[in-house]
Amino acid sequence: DRAYSSRQFQCNDFSYVGVAMNAIHLAQVGLIDRRLFIWHDDTEHAIRLSQAGKIVCLPGAIVNHKVEDADYNQVTWKSFYGHRNFLHMLRRHHSRRYVVFKVLANLWRACRARDPRVRRLVWDATLAGLRGQLGIDPRYRPGAG
Repeated sequence: DRAYSSRQFQCNDFSYVGVAMNAIHLAQVGLIDRRLFIWHDDTEHAIRLSQAGKIVCLPGAIVNHKVEDADYNQVTWKSFYGHRNFLHMLRRHHSRRYVVFKVLANLWRACRARDPRVRRLVWDATLAGLRGQLGIDPRYRPGAG
């Protein structure tokens, strides 16, 4: 809360919603990983950009980004890519111990889900993330229900 009440503060990552980037730093670290294409592509890119320079948050900036809760909390193709890409990002930028902890926590939550489709989606996404299977998965085609 204290940081967000200031005019600006340095942070570790960002979303592409309302961001401006330094072209020199982009040239140093490269562009996004297109295989992630929907979720966490921006966060993974931000981690790489943070190695080239500072990331500054301007809490006073106003950005209108409408996202439905269903995009995050339902069994959809987007949910699959969100889980898978998050795991891929963790594997690339965090310790093995942390990745194992997050995988176990996600699988535990999925096992407790009432909807068997949630369990299947999280399991599929976890395996794809651990195997490095990026890009479009034929079982979870973009635009499908």
